Amino acid sequence: MTLEQLVIGLIRIAGSLPVLRWAFAGALIAIVVDFSDLFWMGVLDLGGLRNYQAFDK
Repeated sequence: MTLEQLVIGLIRIAGSLPVLRWAFAGALIAIVVDFSDLFWMGVLDLGGLRNYQAFDK
């Protein structure tokens, strides 16, 4: 696991936590964070994602 995978994974976990407190707003935040993966892959240069499809699932 590269550092980039770890950072993106932590961002995705942090983005899904608001669902536990605020259902609707948290769901919207989780959707935006889920779509931001490609943005973070372009911005970060910490080793890359070897198999994005497997990581995303």
